[in-house]
Formats: sequence, structure tokens, C-alpha cells
Amino acid sequence: MKAISNKLCCSTSLIFLSVSLLFNQAYAYSGGCNNLHVVINDSVFQKYETLFKRPRIFKGTYNGCLKVYKGTENCTDYLFDQSAFSYGPEIEIEFNERGSNKTAKIRIQQNYCFMEAGNITVTAEKGKFKYTKLVGNFFSIEPGVVTITSIEAQ
Repeated sequence: MKAISNKLCCSTSLIFLSVSLLFNQAYAYSGGCNNLHVVINDSVFQKYETLFKRPRIFKGTYNGCLKVYKGTENCTDYLFDQSAFSYGPEIEIEFNERGSNKTAKIRIQQNYCFMEAGNITVTAEKGKFKYTKLVGNFFSIEPGVVTITSIEAQ
């Protein structure tokens, strides 16, 4: 009888754990640490423009442009989302210095947000970048944000 009781106890614990994980997953998808904003300061666009209208997306989904630089088609606030049940967003943006052939390229990856907010990795693939990053918050439903503050192209 005690063996049956122990099995029921363990089964019940597994059920509660599963429900908890599913709840946390649903919570992450309600908008928050599964999102990534890439913001480019207006001062950057005084000297640079993006080479393509949309960043190259390796993982995740592109949810659109929230703000466009005045008088151009250059986006200054991109929004990305993680792939369902698999990967956080991973993107690459390439810039061209106005009036020259110098370029710069940056790659940004945010870990998948499931039990905690996704960490953000920023890699300058060409040129130099100054940026700030804010890791999303799982419990207060805040997205991750990378703000590009300056670029030095090569």
C-alpha cells in the first residue's frame, strides 16, 4: 500500500511540475522576455543607413518596424520574437556610411525565454559598435532591448 502511495505522490508532483512549466511558457508568450527590440539612435542615421530594409534573420520572427527615421525608410526600432518552443531571435544588421563605401555589421542573439529572461549576445562582425543592452524581465513582462548608440565602419 505504501508503494502505491509513493507512486501517486511522485505522479502528482510531476503533474504539478508540468502544469507549472506550461503556465510559465504561456506567460512568456504573453509578450515580454520573448521579444527583442533593436533600437538605433537617430544620431547613427545622420551618418549611416541600413543596407537592407529588413535585418537578416537566422532564428526567430520579424514583427515589424515600430519607428522609421524621419524622411527615410530606415527603421530605428525593430521588433523580433522568438520561435515557438525552440530559439530566441538571432539577427544581423548591416550599415553603410553615407557618401562612402565603408560598412559595418552587427549580429544580435537573445536566448530563448522559458524559465527566465533570455540573455543577449552582441557581436560586431565588421566595424566597431557602441551599444547598451537591457535583458528582458520574465516576471514583469519586459522585452530585451539593444540600443546602438554609435558605429565606426571599415
